[in-house]
Amino acid sequence: MAEFNLKEPRVYLFFSADIIGSTRKKQDAQEELCISSWIENVVFNFYNLFVEQFAKEDVNLWKYNGDEILFFAQIFDWNRALCLVKRFRDVIEKNNSLPNSMPVKGTVWTAGFPVRNFILQEPIIPNSKIVDFIGPDIDMGFRIAGLASKNRIAISPELALGILSVPDESNQILKWFFYGRRDLKGIVEDGGIPVVFLSTSNDDCLQDKEDKLMKRDVERSELKIFLEAFFEQSKIWRVRKFFASSDEMKADEDFAPLYDAACAIVDKISGQNNISAGNEPADIGKTLADIKIK
Repeated sequence: MAEFNLKEPRVYLFFSADIIGSTRKKQDAQEELCISSWIENVVFNFYNLFVEQFAKEDVNLWKYNGDEILFFAQIFDWNRALCLVKRFRDVIEKNNSLPNSMPVKGTVWTAGFPVRNFILQEPIIPNSKIVDFIGPDIDMGFRIAGLASKNRIAISPELALGILSVPDESNQILKWFFYGRRDLKGIVEDGGIPVVFLSTSNDDCLQDKEDKLMKRDVERSELKIFLEAFFEQSKIWRVRKFFASSDEMKADEDFAPLYDAACAIVDKISGQNNISAGNEPADIGKTLADIKIK
């Protein structure tokens, strides 16, 4: 289990692998009175493949969500992000090439802590090993996950720009696609959020042909220039600031007030002062209801 210092600035990658078409298959299995075979042959095999081949080298299992499995990993630079995204893509491609396996779609996104997002763990959730994450960047990840497909891994804009900035030869083989800017439910951004995908395969599939026809396949340099321009008007939204230490964060005139406010929220939610006095932790439900994450 990962260890967390709730006040230390951190950047995490989040990964979602989700079975495609599972609802129809489960209904068919139920009608044939063999739903248990669906669980054993499809879901467990899917879980085992991703846990065994992806949840290693500091990649942590976050949670199971029905036919979806979620992971998280702390990163300290974009080189590490690139390595993990490529490994995630390889596991998806392997799953989708196995006989009798259900196709899987993937999503990867970033979140910075503790200013925009917050980690829930003990003592907030007493006597529990559960770790959870809340915040607008977490919400955005789940929104873009709805856009992913078998052949397209949905990538958050900040992560895409970070990966595109890595001068790595293996980066050259990644195929990028841009579907314009879209409004996502609950995600407010003037003009919409850039929708960026990575191909799950180097093969020229039907989706590749369609994207070429629709001019969605893009050169790395052009996509990088666009995303840099996008973030120039959304500076506060970037997570790269959270690669800094707490001292560096406090010295940053833009982020210092937000960081101080976030640390105060950490104290309030976790009830650290109350605990040291021998009292009960703060009421998490009441406290969270009063919070407006910036």
